Parts: sequence; C-alpha cells; structure tokens
Amino acid sequence: MNQSYTGTISGTSIAINLPYGKTTNAIPTITTNAVTILAGGTAFTSGVTPVDFTSPVIFTLTSSTGVIATYTVTAYLLAPVEDTGQLSCHDNSAIQTCASVSGTFPGQDAAYSNIPNAKGLQLPTTNSGYSSDYVTKNTLTGIVWKTCMEGLSGPTCATGGVSSQDYTTASSTCSALNSANAGAGFAGLKNWRLPVIQELTQAQFYNTSSVYWDSTFFPGTANNPDLHAI
Repeated sequence: MNQSYTGTISGTSIAINLPYGKTTNAIPTITTNAVTILAGGTAFTSGVTPVDFTSPVIFTLTSSTGVIATYTVTAYLLAPVEDTGQLSCHDNSAIQTCASVSGTFPGQDAAYSNIPNAKGLQLPTTNSGYSSDYVTKNTLTGIVWKTCMEGLSGPTCATGGVSSQDYTTASSTCSALNSANAGAGFAGLKNWRLPVIQELTQAQFYNTSSVYWDSTFFPGTANNPDLHAI
C-alpha cells in the first residue's frame, strides 16, 4: 500500500516523518518551478526518483534564470510499537492467570495481547536468487534482519561458529554485507546497517525473567547478538 507523508518547511530546512522501512527508498514529490533538481548531487525527477533518507539529503534547485536554492531534508522515523510478547500476569509472589488477578493487580502487560500492535516478525526466508542468505522480515516495521548471528549460516543457523565483535568491528562487518554476492548485497539488499536501540528492544521478547531473541525467528541466537538490519 502506498502512503503519502508531508514535510514541514522552515527556512531552508525540511523535516518529514517517515515509517521504518521507507527511509532508504522514499520517492519525494516536489512542487516547484525549478528546471533542474539534484538530490545529494544526483539528478532527481519529482515523483520518480527514489531517495535514501538515512542521513539528511541536500536538494539543489535551479531556476530557468540560473538562480539556485538549496534545502536540507531530514527524515524522522515513525516507529510502530510492537507487543512485548509478555504472556504472564503476576501477583505479589507468583505467576497467575491474568483473569484471576484482573481485579487485584489490573493493567498488566500480558492482559493486553497484541496491543498496540502484534509483533510483525516472520519465519526466516530467502529472497529469489539468494538461496543461502537467510533473512527475517518484520511486516509491521518494514525492517529486514539478517537471521543468523555473524559466523553462522544455513536455514537453522547451525553451520559455523559465532563471531563475537565489538561495535567498530560489527559496523565494518555489517557494511561489508552491502558488497556481498559480487556487489549485489547480502540477500540482494544493499542498505545493511547496525540497528538502533529502539529496533533492538522491539524485536526482542519479554516473556521470561530474561529478555531473549525467539529462536523461531532467529535460530541459534544468544541473548545479546550482533544483528544487522536493513
């Protein structure tokens, strides 16, 4: 489904709210009498050219008389909130059914199943032409995750050994995914990056005393993995 989002202009700055999954290939429509437009130095056609708004983008507009105007467009991400996955309610001492404590301990997370949104994680899959590159897609946020921890591969992530990496190394490793498959990118995708904390916390499940990654969607994954998203 296509959806339109309107930016707000303040001087030469434009702010626009975009949902996760749309920042790397949004197609802006610009109403102007400019004869040429550049987006980040690249020729741009309004309503046609996709633009990556991961970082602020400078649009350069040139009129028929040669007057040049520049605008910096910054995208702010709208994050749909997923259910935590919590299934248990409690009283002062033990786990209880939510119905049994609704009067004495009301308003617990588990009493509101799939509110405000059900989790959107889907089972690991591959994209056409990339049968070895497993990804886990989230239909709610639009995020695509690399299914296996770094160093692991296969449909159940059982091949290889886990590679523990610090942030700097993980950043480089993640960027390298964009040049995999002879430049086509891991799973045929070329905008791999490290996830931000909000994306990490929403992808996890909170149904036990320890926060965890559900092995149904991320097989072989430890509690605190180096994951890559797009």
